[in-house]
Amino acid sequence: NKTINEIPIEVLCKKIAEKGVFEINLLGGEPFIHKEKLIMALKCLKEFGITIKTIITNGQFFDEKIVSYLKEHPNLDLQISFDAATPETYLEIRASPNFNKLIENTKKFVESGISVSLSFVIMKGNTHEIESFVKLAEQLNVKSITFTGFIPIGEGYYIRHKELSP
Repeated sequence: NKTINEIPIEVLCKKIAEKGVFEINLLGGEPFIHKEKLIMALKCLKEFGITIKTIITNGQFFDEKIVSYLKEHPNLDLQISFDAATPETYLEIRASPNFNKLIENTKKFVESGISVSLSFVIMKGNTHEIESFVKLAEQLNVKSITFTGFIPIGEGYYIRHKELSP
C-alpha cells in the first residue's frame, strides 16, 4: 500500500545513482514483507550499478523468486537477526515462536548460495546463550556473526530494562 510520502522505487534508484552513491544497505522494518517491492529494488539497483552490501532481515520469510534476484548481487551479505540460540530465548527476546522457521530459512539461504551472516544483540535475557549461538552459527555454516550491544532507542525504549550495565 502506498503512503502519502512514498517515492516510487524507480525514482528513488535514479536519485540515488544521480547522487553518486555506489553501494547501499537495505534495512528498517522487514524488507522481505513487501516481496514485489524488494524484487523491484533489487532489479532497479542492479540496473543503476548500485551494489547492495547488506540486507538486514528477521529471517522469517524465504522465497525462491527473491533468492534468484539476490543471487544477481554477488557482493550481497544477508544479515539475519537471531539474538538467541534456543526457541525459548528467541520467544523471550523477539516475542516470536518461530525460531524453528528461522533455522530452516537460514539453512535454505545458505544452501542457495547466498552469503549469510547472523547477528546477536546482547542484552539481559540472552547473555547465557552467546557460546551456544557461536556453535549454532557454525552448524548453520554461515559466513560470519556479529555481536552488538542493545541500545534502548526507538522501539527499544519500551524494553530499556533489558539494557546491560557498562
